[in-house]
Formats: sequence, structure tokens, C-alpha cells
Amino acid sequence: MSEHLRFAPDVLRRLGEELNPSPEQGILELVRNAYDADAATCTVELESVSAMGGTLTILDDGVGMTRQQLRDGWLVLGRSTKDRLERTDRFNRLQVGSKGLGRLAALRMGPRATIRTRPVSAPGTEHHLVFDWPRFAHADTIDLVDLDIIDGVTDEPPGTTIVVSDLARRFTKAEVTRIARALVLLATPFDSRGSFAPRLAAPEFAALEELVRRGYWDQAAYELKAGIDDSGRAWARMVDHERRGRIAQATHADLRRNAGHSPYAAPAAEFELSVFKLAGDSSTRGRTRGATLGAIREWLRLVGGVHLFHRGLRVYPYGDPGHDWLDMNLRRVASPEERPSTNTSVGRVTVLDEDAALQQKTDRTGFIETPAFEDLRTFAQDVLEWAARLRLADAEERRRSEKRRARGSLESAQSRMEEVIAAAPPEARKALQTVNKELVRATSSKVDTMTTDLELYRTLATIGTTTAVMAHEAFNPPNTIIKTAQSVRRRARTLLGENYSQLAERVDLIESSARRIQTLIELPRRLLDRGKRVYGAQHLNAVITESVDQLKPLLDDHRVAVACELDDDDPVYTGTVAAMESVITNLIINAVSALDSKADSVRLIRVQTVGERGRITLDVADNGPGIRNISLEDIWLPGRGNSTRGVGLGLTIVRDVVADLDGAIAVQARGELGGAQFTIDVPRHGDKH
Repeated sequence: MSEHLRFAPDVLRRLGEELNPSPEQGILELVRNAYDADAATCTVELESVSAMGGTLTILDDGVGMTRQQLRDGWLVLGRSTKDRLERTDRFNRLQVGSKGLGRLAALRMGPRATIRTRPVSAPGTEHHLVFDWPRFAHADTIDLVDLDIIDGVTDEPPGTTIVVSDLARRFTKAEVTRIARALVLLATPFDSRGSFAPRLAAPEFAALEELVRRGYWDQAAYELKAGIDDSGRAWARMVDHERRGRIAQATHADLRRNAGHSPYAAPAAEFELSVFKLAGDSSTRGRTRGATLGAIREWLRLVGGVHLFHRGLRVYPYGDPGHDWLDMNLRRVASPEERPSTNTSVGRVTVLDEDAALQQKTDRTGFIETPAFEDLRTFAQDVLEWAARLRLADAEERRRSEKRRARGSLESAQSRMEEVIAAAPPEARKALQTVNKELVRATSSKVDTMTTDLELYRTLATIGTTTAVMAHEAFNPPNTIIKTAQSVRRRARTLLGENYSQLAERVDLIESSARRIQTLIELPRRLLDRGKRVYGAQHLNAVITESVDQLKPLLDDHRVAVACELDDDDPVYTGTVAAMESVITNLIINAVSALDSKADSVRLIRVQTVGERGRITLDVADNGPGIRNISLEDIWLPGRGNSTRGVGLGLTIVRDVVADLDGAIAVQARGELGGAQFTIDVPRHGDKH
């Protein structure tokens, strides 16, 4: 008697929840099935999901499934009946479905999942199938659980309805928002040409959809459009709106700069990118009435990055926050000038892939790193490099022109001064010559000082960019630790039951520690955000709040509390966010370092702001040991300080920044809280002279 390979019910859990641990990905798999079923619309409904026991419903108007398709398709896991080279009848789509594993994650969210499908080939007929998951849990093997397909009559139009009832989990508002964003971005939302409209029956979806479709395309500083043809040869075109719409074009040889300019191995594709200069209204085209930088930033937070669309649907996670698949942020950090980041641009790579050269991973989180996919990514990166070279060359030429003009202006002014002195009466000539020599001497001294400062800050810039590059490289390991901890938690709960409580605290500690590391790694990149270097009116309280939030992992790790006592009047200063952020960050980091030597449990930093007529006072104090073993005059010198762990440049930067803001700074070795206290006074916006 022959035997067959059989599977235990635990396999369903591993293929479902562990393969697609996030709820939105399981739901998206069912929506993708609707796309393959030639649906024009697919609606996702979440009822009473803020608590356990809610209901998930997914309804589409596609072609439905016949009894045979249900039996040979839905009930067969690991083998797809879809032909990836064949097009659908209604919308002429190439199908995106794969092995049928992803839908398990959504279907198993509750103990019972019901499928009702109405095939277009048999009007008035409905096939009904119920998955009663507890029956599987109590069976020895999956094949011992009978599933009955029940036939019935209906007056509903063709399509499929899936209902997962009595959900075993609750959905937070953040999760509903993520689902809404995923559905909004799923079917090429950047134009109205798409034939597929997924929807979420929730207010979050309507608000996000309106924001996405509103768009601010005519605010872009420059636009890129590029493509690869069927032979693997590429082209690119850039329209630079900062240069009065100047157009630059690239051939395959301009982009593919390897030996022989070999063709790309990727399938035919298009790459579109709009880049925004969020440095003030003067750096954008500004044809959208009522568009503010705040509105554009909010829009970019939702849609920013380069999304990948395959056969009409967006592929997760390309373009999601934290998934910089083109390394745009890394390249910007390594060479910041004239390069876009995921926060300042929005774009898409569109691939039809008629020959099915791209292969999605089993868990549907992106594509397998095949030569075809690698060359698709390389193509997009080559386009970005080409655009960066052009814009950097322009920037260099502008700087050279400005230097030539400045040098010419200085030489011209000196010549005019000599002519005026020579033409002056003899009795005044000597005095003028003396004054001129003093002016030249003072100017030279100031130039020498600025040159020294420039070298110092070039060194700091090198330290900063190197740190940011290392931070980018170090981002993935903690992310892997977090996912591993979550997987261990799920499996241990199932295997150990009530005994899992013995491990819970340690698993939670691993995940929380990895998240803290991840946040700290992000800090250098946030500090280098170019948008923070825009000169203008700035809200001091907002800068303080954001700076403290960015430092929270460091503060938590050192058990330091920060008390922010901020003026209700919300004082505004003139300068940049980066300048004041560097002041606050350096003062807080110095305070944390001092508090490390404090033995008792109360470690406190107080940040105060007071707005008065014409002036703003910023006060940062701590309850540490105060300033010791160094004079208050020497603390501002580069390389000096109480701590042996720092580089001794923090307070030097603080002093210089405050001076640039036309402000003053005072320090007490032991202030109101017992530790060091720094008091900074700067002019209010509109009162700086």
C-alpha cells in the first residue's frame, strides 16, 4: 500500500501568519487576487476592529470563480493556476498572482473565513466555501478536514466576497492608516489612467486618497523621465525648472558608463521622478495657488520615495518609509549637494514585464535579487547619478562665477579706493592711507579667522557624513533583530503556552533595545536634513520639541528626564532650524554626559524659553555635578571639556552659532538645579539688527 506526504495543521500557521506577519500584507494579497480576477473595484471593510471580535470583508466585482477554479486554485497551496504570460479578457491585464500562500495571513485572522464567489460564466450561480480553522487545529493532518463547496442561486452581480469574522486581534488606528496608505498607493495613484480602484471603507482612506491625488507636481524643482527599451538600451531626459525649464538628454552611453556600455538585463521599464527643493518658495516653481511648504512636506511624507509598479500594481515595500531601495539617502549623505532624498522626491519605476523576468519572493516582500532586478535598480541609480553630475557641474560653475565676481569686485573696490586716496588733498591723503591700511589689516584678520573656522567645520562635516554613512549601513541589523524577536514571540507563545511568560520579558527587552538602536542610528541622518538649513523665521519651541524627541532613545538609555517649560507665546527667531538644533543638541548631550557621574536616580535636564519684547531667552540647566576642573573661559575652546569621551567641539559650535544668530550666551558652573546652566539670548524675528 502506497503512502502520501501529509502536513500537520501547524504548517498553515507558518505559511500564513509567519510568512506575512503584518495584517496589511495579508489583506493586500486578497486585493491582488481581485486585480487578477479582472475587477474594476475592490472594497475592504473593517467593522468594529478597534477591539477583538471585529469583521473583515473584501468585496470585488471581478469575474468570480467556478467550482473547478475554487477546487484547483484556492484549495491548492504552493502552486498557481495563473498563467503569468496570459492577459485577462476585460482589462487586458498581465496577472500578478503567485503561489496562493499570502492570502492565508488574512484568512486566518479569525476562526472562520467565508468565501462567496459568483462566476461571470454562470450568471445567477454562487459557490460558497467556509474555512473553519479550529477544525484544522484539532486534526492530525490537513487532508483529514473536509471542505464542502456549496452551490446556490443569487441575484448579485459577478464577483467574490470574502468575510473573516470574529477577528482574533484588534486593529490600532496606526494599522488602519497603514492599510489605507497601502491601498491608496496600490494601483498607480499618480494619474487617472488605472483600471483598478481599491478602496477602504474608512475615513482614513478618504483623507489619504484626497491628499495623494491632490498632488503638487508643478512645484518640482526638476523632473526626470527615463526608460529602458526591449533591447536593454536606456535614455533619460531632465527638465530643470530652476534653470527656466532647461532640458538635458542622455543616451544609453551617458547612463551606462561601464566598459562597452552593455545593455541592461532588465525588462523594459520607465522611471519618473519629481524632485522638490524645500528651501523656501523661491526655489520651487510655485504655480499651485495656496501651496505651502508645510503642505508639500506632508504630501511627500505620504507618497515620497520611488515606488515600484509591476504589471499595474505597486510592489511592497519599495518606496515605503525606511525602504530606500535605490540608496538615494546613502548617496545623498556621501555627497549631499544636488542629490534628491526619499524625503524630497516622489517617483515610480513602472515595469510591465511581459516575459515574467522578475520573480517575487515567497513572502511577497519584493523581488528576488536576480540579474534582471539588479539591472533594473542599477538603471534607476544610473539615471540619478547622471542628473546629479549635471546639476553638480552647474553648481560648481555658479560658484566659480560668484568667486570671480567677488574677486573682481574686491579688486575694483581696492583700485577705486587707491584712486580716491591719490586724488585727495595732501593734508587728508596720509590719514586716508592709514585708515585704508587698518581696514585691509582688519579684513585680512577676519578672513584668516573665517578660514580657520571653515577648516574646523569641514572636519565636523566629514565626521558627520561619515557617521551618517555608517548609520545607513547599520540600519538593517537592528531591523533584522526586531523581526526575529517578533517571530520568536509568535512561535514561543504557540509552543510554550502559559510558560511563555518566563521568556516574555527577555524577548520584549531584545525588541525594545533593537528599536532604540534603530532610532539612534537614524539621528545623524535627521540632523543632516538639508531642509533644516533654510534661513528664515523659525519657531523655537518646535525646534526644541523635535530635538528632544530625536534624542529620546539616548535620554532613556541614560535614565535622564527632560522637562520642557516653553513659553506659551511660541517665540520666533531669525535663522535656520539646523543652527538652533545644533545648540540644543550639544547642550543636552553635554548635560547627559555630566549626569552619567550622578549616582542617585533623579537625573534631570530643564529646557526653558521666555519670549520678551524684542528678545528670546533659552535656558538649559541640569542637576549634575556642574562645571569642574576647567575655567568658564576655557570651556568654549576646541578640544577642551570635562568629559574624556567627547571631542571637545560641542560648546565651540554652540558659541559660534549663538554669535551668528546675533545673540549672547552666559554660563554658570552651578546653576539653579545644582549643575551647569547655559542661558542664551537671541533677537526675536523682526527685531534683529
